[in-house]
Amino acid sequence: MTREGPSPDSVAADSPILLWVTNSGAAEITANSIKSVRNAGFADRYRLVLVHCDDQARDLIADHSLGVELVPMSVPLSDVKIDLVLSREYHDYGTQTFRQVCFLRYPAIRYALLTYRRRTIYVDGDIVFLKNPALYLDNEPKLRHDCVFAQNDGKLEFVKDQIGRQYEPGYFPHKTRICTGFTVWSPLRAHLEIVKAVAQRMVTPERFESDQRTFNWLPRSARSRVQLLPLDKFVNGSFYFNLAKGDRGILDALDPHIIHANWMVGLETKTQALKEAGLWYL
Repeated sequence: MTREGPSPDSVAADSPILLWVTNSGAAEITANSIKSVRNAGFADRYRLVLVHCDDQARDLIADHSLGVELVPMSVPLSDVKIDLVLSREYHDYGTQTFRQVCFLRYPAIRYALLTYRRRTIYVDGDIVFLKNPALYLDNEPKLRHDCVFAQNDGKLEFVKDQIGRQYEPGYFPHKTRICTGFTVWSPLRAHLEIVKAVAQRMVTPERFESDQRTFNWLPRSARSRVQLLPLDKFVNGSFYFNLAKGDRGILDALDPHIIHANWMVGLETKTQALKEAGLWYL
């Protein structure tokens, strides 16, 4: 393991984990995500951990001096019995190589839960933080803390009436779905079982399945332990960037802790959208 960031002694023992996974193709946008934590002023409340798929990704992140612990992907993959070729390139949503990259989230999440034994927030590289998510996660009485929390990935036209609603565990209204790009885990056996179930179901003899589809089609017993987060605070790309082009009234009523540049395809498209929204910090 390489530690580019502060030594473990400088981080409180009970600090939760913010976890990213990247290869060199996605390293720049991931560095922007990490920088947003520092820009929002709460980096000292977390242990920042990045699992990198190649040395170039490690070096690109280290060049930004973001104070993040750098872990080679070989460490979380040490007990994974699958032959994987780790790609260095950025891959667009829906491709087989994209799905293989998404698979890597789950060994990384498992590694973080077992190594640090703390709450672990998995973060896609196209997410930016505006506020500490703990402001909501630690203070919302409707959240049940034996659950995995996940971003609501519902598309704007179907979920516009759900702004601000905190649903009960296991409740997924019509046209809502779990977004696997922002998930909050605890070091509980039930959470580790969900990680294992998603990873196992993604791998078939012919191909990798979509992790998002796999997660959303888990048995009811597993999904009963998942709780969607409210759209006004954990804002997906369909919601934010479409509202930014249209209904400013609703946009101004949001209280975003994170903004996710999903629901758009292509690294240049995501980067440009973040820059135009004033969410690029490098």
